[in-house]
Amino acid sequence: MKRILYIGNRLKHDKVTITSVDTLGMFLNKEGFEVRTASSVKNKFFRLLDMCLAVFRHRKETDIVLIDTYSTANFYYAVAVAWMCKRMNKPYLPILRGGNLPKRLQKDKKNVLFI
Repeated sequence: MKRILYIGNRLKHDKVTITSVDTLGMFLNKEGFEVRTASSVKNKFFRLLDMCLAVFRHRKETDIVLIDTYSTANFYYAVAVAWMCKRMNKPYLPILRGGNLPKRLQKDKKNVLFI
C-alpha cells in the first residue's frame, strides 16, 4: 500500500469550503492509499512550520509527498516543503493549483524551477 503525505492548506470550517487536501485525500484513501495530511494551522508562519515538521515527522512512513502549489504567497510553502523533501531524498509531486503560475514563473523563475 502506498503511503502518501499530502501537504496543503487544510483550513476547513463553517465559512470556508472544503479544500482539495480534504477531497483528493478522501478519494485516494478510498482507492486504498494511506493518506496523512497537513496543515490546518491558521497562522501562516506556524502552518509553514507544521508542514515542514510533518515531512520530517512522517519521513519513514511516507512513500511520496503531494504538495499543493499555488501562485500567490502560499507558493513559498511549496518551495519550503520541496526543499525538505529533497534534503531527505523523499519523492514529491507538486500539484499545480494557482491560476497565475505563468506570472509566478516570470517573476520567480529560480524557485519555480527548483520545485
